[in-house]
Amino acid sequence: MTGLYTAAAIDSALDTLMRSGYDIFLIPGVLIDSYVCVPDTDDKWVYEFRETPVNSWSSAYTVRRHSKVSKRLQALISSAE
Repeated sequence: MTGLYTAAAIDSALDTLMRSGYDIFLIPGVLIDSYVCVPDTDDKWVYEFRETPVNSWSSAYTVRRHSKVSKRLQALISSAE
């Protein structure tokens, strides 16, 4: 099972990544948002934080780590700009 994280944990992680030189992209959705964090160098991981529904009244975030920016992530970033 994938780990689920609270919005407060994601805010803390985004703050830490931003201070470490990452560019943060908010991918707005109708009800569910996502974040893509791209590093300033090629030797760091790319992170994707995706909001997922837990039940009918709450949601949580999942985290995926990528070695590079894929075509799917690049399309999401392009739509956010």
